Amino acid sequence: MSTDVSDTPALSPSVLHHTLGALLLGTNFGLIIYGVTLFQAYRYFCLYPRDSYVLKALVALVLMMDAVTSAFGIYACYYTMVDNFLRAEVLLYSPWSIKVYPVCGGLAMVSCQSFFAWRVWRVAPKLRFLVVVAGALSIGELVVLIASTVCVFAIRLHADMRGVIRTIALGSLLGVTADLLLTAMLIVTLTRSRTGFRRMDSKIHTLIVYAFNTGLLTGLCNLFFVVFAFTIPETLFPVAAGFIGFKI
Repeated sequence: MSTDVSDTPALSPSVLHHTLGALLLGTNFGLIIYGVTLFQAYRYFCLYPRDSYVLKALVALVLMMDAVTSAFGIYACYYTMVDNFLRAEVLLYSPWSIKVYPVCGGLAMVSCQSFFAWRVWRVAPKLRFLVVVAGALSIGELVVLIASTVCVFAIRLHADMRGVIRTIALGSLLGVTADLLLTAMLIVTLTRSRTGFRRMDSKIHTLIVYAFNTGLLTGLCNLFFVVFAFTIPETLFPVAAGFIGFKI
């Protein structure tokens, strides 16, 4: 899909680090995280071959959506840096791949959250109410992202997307809350699973640290997304933070 920029004024090259630089960094860091996700999925399929087909389908869906969003980021970079090389006025617009990114990233996040929610649901019956709450938050996030994606296609200039970007940021807070809630439940469940045997408890401790660090990293990335969305929404820094946050 191409964008008509022939009737727009030129944009000063002094803002390139706010646009192309942010887009490039966000895409590259997102690809690194995608590589980590591929390795984790490989380990999962090797270690848990007897898991249900539902869980395996959720993992496959996460991989597929991560691949799609990675391709969207690569296309956005190619469109702005190659197809429209030295045409600074193209930075006034967002390519279609950036506009559709939130809903695809949201699907990946909800799929990943569903995987962990299913685990908690099975091993901790007393926490099922909180699992339902986390599920409701995840669905709310997805609804907000779908509605925002529909609205953003009706907007031409990137500078006019401030309101939609802030709405997406608020929607992502629902997902972060669900993530933190699921992480807390996993930590509580793992802590209660300690056996007193050093080898087993060491593995449980490793899983607890992993869950804590993942939840903390997700929260920090989305915090940057919200801060950028409300302070500098006219730049591509919120987009870059979204590229990273939706993949963790």
